[in-house]
Amino acid sequence: MADVLYDKESDEAFRAYLSKGEIRLQCCSDCKGFRYPPRFACPHCLSRKWHWEKVSGEGVIETYLWYCQPVDPRFADVPYNVAVVRLAEGPAIYANITDAVLDDLKIGQPVWANIETRNGRPRLSFVRENPS
Repeated sequence: MADVLYDKESDEAFRAYLSKGEIRLQCCSDCKGFRYPPRFACPHCLSRKWHWEKVSGEGVIETYLWYCQPVDPRFADVPYNVAVVRLAEGPAIYANITDAVLDDLKIGQPVWANIETRNGRPRLSFVRENPS
């Protein structure tokens, strides 16, 4: 079942754009809805037609949580947060807010994309201070 939802080729393309310093999301060519994470069909209209659309990386925190105990040995460095960031263009992304400590995050707080490399792979996270 997981193979139906995960599109390795599209994920690799998403990360290749990150390597170039760009944030591009799949955008449905039929309904214009964004797809994140990358996948083979549009979650809105099920179309398989799409293109990569550049997004600003600006967003706001919709909700978040802090992990204070490791639930997976790969993520043993606690505490860490996972936030839902609503991008200015509309889609929501699950990501880490990297410059935050406990009690720093607020719902509605503006955040900006931060592309970093971890374990040799580009990774999208967000920061609370505008980097520009």
